[in-house]
Amino acid sequence: LATERGIRAVKVSLAVLLATSAFQEAVVLASGSAALLADTIHNFSDALTAVPLGLAFTLSRRQHALHLRLRAGGGRGWRDHRADDPV
Repeated sequence: LATERGIRAVKVSLAVLLATSAFQEAVVLASGSAALLADTIHNFSDALTAVPLGLAFTLSRRQHALHLRLRAGGGRGWRDHRADDPV
């Protein structure tokens, strides 16, 4: 539940920051403001920080699902595989 809420928050944050950056870019093109261009770049880079955060939430959710499956006795986990196992 917490991971799903985290993923949703990351998606909302990414969407809002990208929308803000797009709007600011339009204003920068119309006005030529260097300060607003710097803020636009800053907001775009803030939006990009959501990518690894979203990846971390997704991997955390998968790891948790694997843990639950192994506790229930079903299947093999990634720790049980060896390099010479057939694919």
